[in-house]
Parts: sequence; C-alpha cells; structure tokens
Amino acid sequence: MSISRPFELIRDLNDSKHPWKITVRIIDIWYVQLPPKPGHMEMILMDYKGDKIQVSVKRDEFNQWREHLIENTTYVMHNFNVFHNDLQFKTCSHAYRMQFIAGTTIKDKDFPDIPQFEYVFKKFSEILAGNFQTDLLVDIIEVVDKMILVRHKLL
Repeated sequence: MSISRPFELIRDLNDSKHPWKITVRIIDIWYVQLPPKPGHMEMILMDYKGDKIQVSVKRDEFNQWREHLIENTTYVMHNFNVFHNDLQFKTCSHAYRMQFIAGTTIKDKDFPDIPQFEYVFKKFSEILAGNFQTDLLVDIIEVVDKMILVRHKLL
C-alpha cells in the first residue's frame, strides 16, 4: 500500500513548511545573465486553478534541469524552497517565489486540467487611476481603435 501526500495549490505555497508537492504547467521559461554574476533560469508555473508563481533555478542546478524542463509541459514537483518574493520586478503577483534545490524532484505527467493559458485583464480605468502593482511586469495587449480603408487609383 502506497501512501502519498496530496497535491497543494500554488496559492497555498508559503515559507511556513517544507516539503511541498504541486502539479503545474511551465507556462514560460527563460535564462537570465547579468554579468558579472553567473546566469540562472527563471520560470513561471501555473496550477489548474490558474494561479502562478515564479521559480528560480540557480546555475548550479541549471545543468541538471535544462533538458527536463520544457515549456507548456505539466509536472509533479516536490522538495523545493519557498521564499518571500522580494525581487525588484516580479512576473507574478504571488507573495512568494520558489527555488529549486539539490533535492528537488520533478516528474513529467499529463494533467489536462491545467490550462495552457490564463489571462488576467486590468481595466483601463484602473490603470488610469493608478490602481496597479508598480513592481509587477505585465503583458500589454494592443487594441485597434479604428480601421480606415484607403484606395489609390493607378494612373
């Protein structure tokens, strides 16, 4: 008989306990190099509720994980650290962020309930009123205001 821990939600992650076990989709992954410091990998993970968290993979663990971490793939992850998200610029509004450690384990597994995309829109009125998180990086979706058809006569 196998007794396994239940999966936790991203919204519940905090620095009060260890270990955590989550099911997630990697929705974005990129490499950061800020000389003279060594580079590292960053990711955004999302669970089936659409909640997101930022993850850092230090250079020491980068080589171990780079072949196994694939954007838009779903995984079970456990044994990672959770810290307050004190980064100057954040990619997620979650109060915490994750960091892979030497004991982190991941297993790719199909979780069709985890959406590929989850959009969070901000009303223009809120932006104009200054009602937004100034240290949060966001995507901008452009709006077409009007289209004009122009015809030219050839002489």
